[in-house]
Amino acid sequence: PSKTITACAVLDGGNPRNATRKSIAALCPLVCAAGVGNLEMIDTLLDQSGCSYQVTEALHAMLQSSSSAEVKIEGTQLLVCAGANPFEDIPTSNMSQECETAVNVGARVGPAIMLRSVVSSGREFLKTRQLSRRRDPKLQQQPESFFKTIESRENLEVKDAMKSALLTALARSFSQQQPEDLSLASVLYEEGAKLDNQDLSRLQLCIKGSKFASGTPETLDRCMMAVYDRCTASQYDSRDIDYDRTPLAANSFLLLQMPWMRSCLDVFCSCYWLTENLDKTEMAPTEDIHDEEVALVSQEGLKFITHGSIISCKSGKLESAIRFAKMNSRYRSGETVELQIPIPAEMLRHMIQHFYHGSICFTGPPMSDKGLCRYLLELMIVAEEFLCLDLVKEIEMRLLSSDPQSCFCWNCCRAVRAHPRQVGNRKAQCMYCIDTNSRLVAENTVLDVLGLLEFMEAPEYTLQLLPMNIKTLRCVQSTRLWADHDDVKWLSNIALATLRDTVNLVVLRKFAQVVETASFLESTNVSADGSESQKNLLLQMSLDDLRRNSLLSPLQKKTIPLSGEVPQNRFPNT
Repeated sequence: PSKTITACAVLDGGNPRNATRKSIAALCPLVCAAGVGNLEMIDTLLDQSGCSYQVTEALHAMLQSSSSAEVKIEGTQLLVCAGANPFEDIPTSNMSQECETAVNVGARVGPAIMLRSVVSSGREFLKTRQLSRRRDPKLQQQPESFFKTIESRENLEVKDAMKSALLTALARSFSQQQPEDLSLASVLYEEGAKLDNQDLSRLQLCIKGSKFASGTPETLDRCMMAVYDRCTASQYDSRDIDYDRTPLAANSFLLLQMPWMRSCLDVFCSCYWLTENLDKTEMAPTEDIHDEEVALVSQEGLKFITHGSIISCKSGKLESAIRFAKMNSRYRSGETVELQIPIPAEMLRHMIQHFYHGSICFTGPPMSDKGLCRYLLELMIVAEEFLCLDLVKEIEMRLLSSDPQSCFCWNCCRAVRAHPRQVGNRKAQCMYCIDTNSRLVAENTVLDVLGLLEFMEAPEYTLQLLPMNIKTLRCVQSTRLWADHDDVKWLSNIALATLRDTVNLVVLRKFAQVVETASFLESTNVSADGSESQKNLLLQMSLDDLRRNSLLSPLQKKTIPLSGEVPQNRFPNT
C-alpha cells in the first residue's frame, strides 16, 4: 500500500501532497479487486493486518463493475463490514468536483436487490458502530451530548444521501420511463428516504429543465380563495354589507326553526353564529311560504320539510324534480311536494344546511380524519349528482384545509360584498379562504381521493391560489381582495385541480406508506408481480403530474397593502 501511495504521488507531480484521494484509489489493490468482482482477492486483502485501503472507493468500484448481482451483494457486505461508508460523498473523478455516494451509484446501476443490500448493510453497520462507541470504556466519561452530536451528524449524512439518491432516481425515472428505474426509486422509499416540498420543488425544476438546479428553491406559503352567492330576504345597503351582515341571516333563521337542527346544536356546532342565535328564531321571515314547502325523504324514510325556492336555487336536479312534480296531474296547488332522496339522512341534513346557511355545520361527536375524508368524498359525489356546484366547491376546500370542520357561512367567511351583476341588492357574494396544509388527504386516504378524481368530471368553477399564508391574508383589506379577485391577479385552478396537486404531493412524499395501505394492497390482488407493476404505475403517474403541480410552481407575488391590524370579530350578533 505504501508503494501505491508513492506511485500516485509521483503521477501527480512528484509531491505526495498533490496526490488526490481518487488517484490513490485508482491504484489501490482493493479497488482493483473490487472493480473486477474478485471476492477471493477482496477477502485476502481485508484479512491483512496493518494495511489501510480505500474501502469506500472499493465499494463504488464493486457497484459499477460488470459482476453479477450476487457477487455485488456479497462484495458489498464484505466492504461495509470492513468500514466502507455507503452514505459518504466521494469525488467521481480526478478532474471533477462532483461527488457521489455509493447509495447513489447503486440507484443508478441497479438492480433493486443490490441497492437494498447496500442500504441495509450500511444502516446495520452504522447502528453497530454507534453502539460500540457508547460501550467503549475510553468514552464512558463523555456526556450524552457528545454521543448525540456525533450520531446526529452521522444520521444527517444518511438522510441526505438517501434523499439525493431518491431525487436522482425519480428524475431518471421521469426521463427514461423504464420500470427498472421506478423499482429502484421504490426501494429507496421503502428503505426510509424522505422528501419534503422543497425537495419536490427541486425535482419539478429538474423535470422542467433537465438537470437539478443548485441551491434551494424558494417555497412560498399558499392559501386558497373561493366565492359563492348568497340570497337576501330584503334589499340592503351595499356599502355596509361587509360590516353589518344581518340582511344575509334570513335563511339561517329558517334553518334554526327546523326541529332536527335544534337537536343537533345541543351537542356541538362548528358555527358560532348558529349557537349564539339558537333562541332568536322569532327574527326569521314571517311571510307565508306554505305553498313553497317541499318534503325531502331520506333512504331511511326520515322526512325533512324545506322551502322549494331555497333548495331550487342551490340544486339544479332538485329544481327540475320540483317542477316535474308540480306538473303531475295529481298535484294540487298548495300541497307539499314530496321527493324521495336515496341518500342517508346525515348527508341530507348536511345538504340542507348548505342550502340554507351557505356552509355545512358539523355537529355531534368528531369523526376520525380518515372517516371524515371518506364521508366528504361520498358527499361530494352526491353533490355532483344533484348539481350542487357550491357544495362540491365547499367540500374541495375542506379537503384542502388544515381545519376541515371550520364554518364557511356568510357570518364566518372572510369578506362579503354586494353581487356585482345583481340589480336591486337582493344577492351578495361571500368569500372564504383556507390554507393548503391538508389534514384529510394523507397516506391512508390519498388513494380514495385519487379514485374519486378519476371518477368525477371537473365541475365549472375555479379556485384562486394566493402566494401568502392565511395569517397574512387576514390582514389584507377586503376591498383589495375583491379587486384582486375580479382582476384574476392570482393563479386560477379549475375545479379539483388543486386537490389533484395535493394528492400528487402526498404520494411523492409518503410513497412507502401509501403502497402499504389496505386500499393499495386490495387493488393489487395480493400478487407480487401485480403489486410491483401497480407501484410503478402510481409512481410514474405522480411524476407526470408533478411537472404541472401548481402548489410547487412559483406564483406571481404582488405587493398587497395591509389594513394595519388584524380584523377582530367586527360583525354584530344578530
